[in-house]
Amino acid sequence: MYLNNIKREVPVTVWVNIFFGGFANQFGWIFFGFGMIFFWIFALNADVSFLVFSGENTLVQGMVTDSRETSASVNETSVYENHYTFIDDREKRVKGFSYATGRWIEEGEPVMVEYPVGKPYYSRIQGMRRKMFGPAVLLVLIFPLAGLAFLLFGLRKAVRANKLLQEGILTTGTLLEKKRTNTTINDQTVYEFIFGFKDRSGRKFKVSEKTHRTYLLQDDREESLLYLKDNPDDAMMLDALPGSPRLGKQGDIEPGSLGSSFRQLIVPLITLSGHGACFFFTFLR
Repeated sequence: MYLNNIKREVPVTVWVNIFFGGFANQFGWIFFGFGMIFFWIFALNADVSFLVFSGENTLVQGMVTDSRETSASVNETSVYENHYTFIDDREKRVKGFSYATGRWIEEGEPVMVEYPVGKPYYSRIQGMRRKMFGPAVLLVLIFPLAGLAFLLFGLRKAVRANKLLQEGILTTGTLLEKKRTNTTINDQTVYEFIFGFKDRSGRKFKVSEKTHRTYLLQDDREESLLYLKDNPDDAMMLDALPGSPRLGKQGDIEPGSLGSSFRQLIVPLITLSGHGACFFFTFLR
């Protein structure tokens, strides 16, 4: 199965390539990191107060104390922040501010203020928002969510690859079929390669791999692959894995390139450090 029935150790460099390398992982980190910029700018400033104001509300008269133009705009129209005060049902003076697109109110002007019954601290000028943007901007969440979907797909594949590297039986496969797909990556067509191989009992199996780097699976007459003893249908071509890991003569996994592993970490590190800082300054500071 694997050397002396002991799981192979996966070198750190190979582990990094498996879990952070490859198209799905790298694209996922890029798309997730880019999409989270929209989260901090727009989604976090989306007004969802309609969820709280859906019940019974108290309506009182207030007075505008200040009105200022923000740096935000909607359809090239400036968003204004209008400050106000009012007296709540306990005769306490409460301050608040609301946002409106293209609408500002003169200081001293009377306005109608509404708040959920018993929650005067959660108020807004009637017809205005509590946040800079309307709820429609939450659509920007599709970008980080799409990146997260790629990351989860890549993680699932990485976990499977890691298991095969630890426990898989090494053999070779012969190319049976090469099919063009309708997918392209970096203007290169993705092809599906189907290899045939035999397990230790002589039973025949097939393994399929899709890649745009076709040279990886065409450079040898027979290509190395790993399969699980108890489930030979679960197999992977070694050259199709990020970093194309190699097994030595003793059956152990050879360390990968340190430089290659570091390159795979650049985007994740930038993403985590950048958005980690945003999280700290937004919620913890």
